[in-house]
Amino acid sequence: MKNPFWKIKSILIVLLIPFSVFLILASILLILFNEKDGYLVSLFLIPLGITLCTYSFKYVIRTNKSFKNDLIVHLNDDSRLIELFNYEKIEWLNFVEKYYQKKIKKYKITLFIVIPIILSFMIMLYREDYKVFILSSFLLLSITTVVSLVLRKSLVEFKSKLFDFENPQAKITTIGILINKSYIVSYNNQDGWLTKCTSKLFVDMKCLEFEIRRSGGKGHVYQYFNLLIPKKREQDAIMTESRVNEYAVTKTKYNKI
Repeated sequence: MKNPFWKIKSILIVLLIPFSVFLILASILLILFNEKDGYLVSLFLIPLGITLCTYSFKYVIRTNKSFKNDLIVHLNDDSRLIELFNYEKIEWLNFVEKYYQKKIKKYKITLFIVIPIILSFMIMLYREDYKVFILSSFLLLSITTVVSLVLRKSLVEFKSKLFDFENPQAKITTIGILINKSYIVSYNNQDGWLTKCTSKLFVDMKCLEFEIRRSGGKGHVYQYFNLLIPKKREQDAIMTESRVNEYAVTKTKYNKI
């Protein structure tokens, strides 16, 4: 049985991430604007901030891995099964290759277009105050590094678990999707809620698009995941869409939970 205080511990650990970043930034401010004592305090605060941040990320990753392992067990429970898709290897590889290239494109846009534009704007805005520019650049670099690592991890997981599989299949269940017995798209649990499922064209192929509401910041963010419909099952797309939507959590239902 899980410790009843595990949720409180998880929240406190997650809060350590912004707190540790704050310690590091505060240390840099002390160095920039307090030439004498700032260095001494920073010698303590910077290592402390890095240590807390590292510990927090490791805890989050470990907790997420444990959650996914438990979820795989539930996703393999046939009583939760809504639909099972079996694919021809060629059609599946064609789909995931196009999907992967689309993800790569977003990754490149984030790193090589958005970031230079923001940096150029900062240079124009703070060109006369080099201290503020240095601090802002460090903050931007930190955010960019975290975002790029998260995106890269997502790409690596996508490629390693969806490519090169002899008998590709996807299980659509009431609490998520399990692809090739290892890749998970979760919903209707602590990770988020399925709001709707629609059949549409994606990368020029007939797919089911899952709209999932996840917690983020002050409100909610929406994640979209597309799953290929096997060619031999395309005529059943509307029926499958309807069956999945029976388990969608609308805004009204969500407010009652």
